Amino acid sequence: MLYELKDEDYFKLWMYFEDRADKIKAAMLSMFTWLVGFKVALLSFIFANFANYDASKAKLELYVIVISAAFAGLAICWYSFSMLSESGHHIQRNWDRSKNFRKRVFRIDNILRGKNDKKEEKSIWKRIYDPPQPPLCRKDKLWSLLIKEIEIWDQLKVIAVLFGLAFFAIPVMYFFGAIAF
Repeated sequence: MLYELKDEDYFKLWMYFEDRADKIKAAMLSMFTWLVGFKVALLSFIFANFANYDASKAKLELYVIVISAAFAGLAICWYSFSMLSESGHHIQRNWDRSKNFRKRVFRIDNILRGKNDKKEEKSIWKRIYDPPQPPLCRKDKLWSLLIKEIEIWDQLKVIAVLFGLAFFAIPVMYFFGAIAF
């Protein structure tokens, strides 16, 4: 026995996958916020040790503290990068599923996109003052040709990579004498 889906079933599935993508995105942003806080705390810990290090009172050498904190920071950066990649994959997959279900409910797609059965005619004045432009002169077309739209998780990956570079550069700069105290 096969169950045939109706419009209301497609509507429920569309709502389910939209809601699921929103929840995953909210969890991703919350987790990334916490991870950025940890990264900032580790960086401030490293710089606080640079500023307040007293060799006579220290139980560990400064290079051990710097290397340990840098490796912990690199591990957190790697985790945040992989978390963003996985979350982005799941969000995109849910959006794709949602879009497929939304297409099945024709009236919903028209309402959401603002489509109208009536074709609007431009007045003569609108055509004179707003003439059609070649594709490369349109702002939206030019922008989409120059760069692809970048999703939020890819933008956050850049931040994770920049933190990773900082955690890599600090020990290197310390050992080559660029950071002196």
